[in-house]
Amino acid sequence: MILFHKYSRWVITLCSLLALLALLSYLQKTPIPTDVLDIQHVEFSTYQAESPPPAEVVWKKISLPDDWQDRNESAPNGWYRISLHLNVPPNRLWGIYLPSIVMNAAVFLDNERLGSGGHFADPVARNWNRPLYFSIPNGLLKTGDNTLLIHIKADPARDGMLSHVYIGPEESLTPAYEYRLLVRTSLSQIVVVLLFVTSVLMLMLWYLRRSDTVYLWFGLMTLVWGVHTLNLIVINIPMQTHQWNWLNATVTWLPIFGALFVRRLLRHPAARIEKILIGIGVLASAILAVLPEAVFNREGVQYNGYLTLLIGMYPVVFAVRHFIQFKEHDVFLLMAAALWMLILGTHDTLIVAHVIDREHGVFMHYGAPPILLVFVNILLKRFVSSLNESEKLNNELETRIQQKHLELEDNYAKMRTLEHQQLLTAERERILRDMHDGMGGHLVSTLALVDTGVMDATLLRGSLQQALDDLRLMIDSMEDVGGDVLTVLGMLRQRLEPRLAQAGISLHWQVENLPPLHDFGPQKALHVMRILQEGITNILKHAQAQTITLTTGQAHHTDGKAGVFIQLCDDGVGFCIDASPTGRGLHNMQRRAAMIGGQVSKASSSKGSCLRLWLPLQ
Repeated sequence: MILFHKYSRWVITLCSLLALLALLSYLQKTPIPTDVLDIQHVEFSTYQAESPPPAEVVWKKISLPDDWQDRNESAPNGWYRISLHLNVPPNRLWGIYLPSIVMNAAVFLDNERLGSGGHFADPVARNWNRPLYFSIPNGLLKTGDNTLLIHIKADPARDGMLSHVYIGPEESLTPAYEYRLLVRTSLSQIVVVLLFVTSVLMLMLWYLRRSDTVYLWFGLMTLVWGVHTLNLIVINIPMQTHQWNWLNATVTWLPIFGALFVRRLLRHPAARIEKILIGIGVLASAILAVLPEAVFNREGVQYNGYLTLLIGMYPVVFAVRHFIQFKEHDVFLLMAAALWMLILGTHDTLIVAHVIDREHGVFMHYGAPPILLVFVNILLKRFVSSLNESEKLNNELETRIQQKHLELEDNYAKMRTLEHQQLLTAERERILRDMHDGMGGHLVSTLALVDTGVMDATLLRGSLQQALDDLRLMIDSMEDVGGDVLTVLGMLRQRLEPRLAQAGISLHWQVENLPPLHDFGPQKALHVMRILQEGITNILKHAQAQTITLTTGQAHHTDGKAGVFIQLCDDGVGFCIDASPTGRGLHNMQRRAAMIGGQVSKASSSKGSCLRLWLPLQ
């Protein structure tokens, strides 16, 4: 009991597939009404003409169904004679129903042709999987003896077969004929369409995603399967019979491509095994192509069927091993579908080997729908899984982006705080440095005067006035002037003009509108003020001037760069340009100008001197 429970899934699966095979076999049998004549005993002749045999032809009695290979019949043509005795002729339409023949048939009633399944010349019309029905018009069946002749054309020779012959009313035979036509032909047509459509879709998917070779091998597998299944529905083939038979014998590629597909689907590719399988397929197809036609028809097809069945076991065994190892539900469905294909392939191989009667037909194509459904199910699951994974990744990405955005905002806020602190620190250091260099220096000088006992009020006042002016300049430079130089000059004029007036010097203001300077902040403004302050202080000390003229305008530098200039000119005694300066005033002005990207130049004559400050626009 424990052993059964352990292998219950396998037992149930195998029993279900065998039950499905039994049901498929049952569906192949045509239900025949009781008012129909079932002809089981006939006469047979190997007469080789296509017209009805003459009276002297020898007939032998045989029973139906009749398979020529069982009787070692080697003729390509055979005739069956049925003697039908009627007491009363039928007063309604009758017909003759042939459920299974190989390869083509024509029917005669009292030497009058009732119809055929197609042409008898090579390539012979292929009706081996298709039932035939022939109507018997009213009046042809008469009271007494009626002779029915059935001509069977075998292709290849010795491959002929006639299963059963049914004669009766058309309304009784037609449903049986249409039912078998549905099972044998219509369903096969649907399977062929499914296989070719699937093949095209899979090959297109592979073309768009070359790395996913699972689509390539599945597409090639369904393509080979579709070509092989055409043999069930095509009546008039577009080539010679031997060529068509060779094309169908390449069904060996079906399990080969199936094995490659299964290995890639289960993510276990093996280049060495794949090369061996492809080599076997190429070798088998080449051998079949060079075999003589008679050997091909006798042994080639049969042994090729054995080889196909043997290769077909490989993907089944591989899927079973994978399922035992990983217990995946999809792999179990794939394994069951592959096992179903193997069972149907075994059935068809036994038919080729004449172990099973051929009248029941082949079943291999009925394995297509399950494997297609399983693979479509796997593809849909992978597609949905990919969508879910993509949505999950998108959500995670959005969450991460939001987190990074918040982190960036936080970092940016910290950076702005740090920059603000750095600016405050830099501005504080600048103010301290300017206070030390400017006002601090003047206060120290004043303190030194006091310490030395010099109590001259004029000197003390002057020193303190310079310290106060310097402090005012620093305060003025802290305002945001928006790059406007004239605003800075206006503040400087407001602070220095009273001092000039006390010294008896008049200030002439000759300015014009200037474009705003780029990045002209408090620090640069203070440098400009100090340069001009130093220039005015030098005039007060040394020039003995009566007038100072301040001029502004636009001018290009010697290198062509656009800029503006500020010029201080006096009408004093001038100085010698070539003489070495005695103080640090000019040096400090040049240093400050260089710090703001500008340049200071001086000119002098006996009529006065000029100080020119040039500043770049950018």
